[in-house]
Amino acid sequence: MATISTIPPRKSLVADTNAPMFNGLYQMGFVTSDLDAAQERLGKRFGIKQFRVKRDAARMSTAHAYAGDMMVEIIQPGPEASPVYHDDVPTDGAVRLHHLGHLVPDLETWKEIETIVEREGWATPIKGTVMDGNLHFLYVDSRADLGYYQEYVYLTGPALRLYDDVPAN
Repeated sequence: MATISTIPPRKSLVADTNAPMFNGLYQMGFVTSDLDAAQERLGKRFGIKQFRVKRDAARMSTAHAYAGDMMVEIIQPGPEASPVYHDDVPTDGAVRLHHLGHLVPDLETWKEIETIVEREGWATPIKGTVMDGNLHFLYVDSRADLGYYQEYVYLTGPALRLYDDVPAN
């Protein structure tokens, strides 16, 4: 099975951007009611056949794969998952876009994103720090403007290797 090493987050190719909320796109996150059927469908229709799968029936089961340099994440929420993941889940094994994930390159940019989110008054239904402070995450409810959530992730130390075992397709 081929794997791809985690690509360190990079700053925008545009030195001074007025749109930092769109930088660092690395992941398309989908929700489904049937993780196995969703993997099969993406394999047959889009050639994404190898996934790293983690199962937790109570909270959520996930499948991750790289398609080129884009990570695909499929989430099957369990009964204990955050309500964020239960919105608009298809029931026929299909997937539905839930969020776009953005890697944040440094602490300065992370703080800038937090400032923008606060200034704009966007809801942040999920926010936290795990892995001894090495993984910061933030979900912004941008559904009214964009139709999906935006997830921001800032990785340091050991968290930089979090996706090293995600297979490439």
